Order: sequence, then C-alpha cells, then structure tokens
Amino acid sequence: MANLENLKKRKSFVKGDPRINRKGQPSLPDLKECISRNVNMDELIEQLNKLAKAGNVRAIQELLDRGYGKPHQSMDAKISMNEEIQDKAKEFIDNVNNLQSET
Repeated sequence: MANLENLKKRKSFVKGDPRINRKGQPSLPDLKECISRNVNMDELIEQLNKLAKAGNVRAIQELLDRGYGKPHQSMDAKISMNEEIQDKAKEFIDNVNNLQSET
C-alpha cells in the first residue's frame, strides 16, 4: 500500500515516458489448450465417476451436463406499458399493416 510520501513524489505520465507500457498486458495462453495438454481426460472422467458414485453432487451434475447437456432455463417477465406507449405501439402496428396492404 502506498504511503503519503510516495504519493506526493509520484509524477504523472508525459509523452515519451519510458514507464509507459506500449505493448500492453501480455496475452495469456488459451486455457482450454493448457488443460488439454496437461490433463489426461480418461483419468479426469474416471475420477469424476468415483466422486459421483460416492455421492458428490457436483460431480454428478458435471457428468450429466456433459453427457446430456444442460437443461434449458426459462424466465417469465411481465412488462407493463403506460397508455402513451401503448397508443404509439398500436399506431406503429397500424402503419405497418397499411404498408403491407398497399403492396
């Protein structure tokens, strides 16, 4: 943590300052690639099976998700509109219907 003296000594960046990192943050290796290189998938599945048979709910969930896919999730939403918006929506729909009937 910076103390007050260091904060007072701190200088802001100016053009050409050598402290500026022009290349940006170095990129990280692809996580999936690293895992696939360093993890034996057969051993991983075997370990998940052992945990699932022992009653580990998370292991059971992972096996089911990978084997059968995750279940779809739905959400109910109730949207209320004030009268002005409803009138504009009706007007828009009427205009669209009129344009379709003209063609």
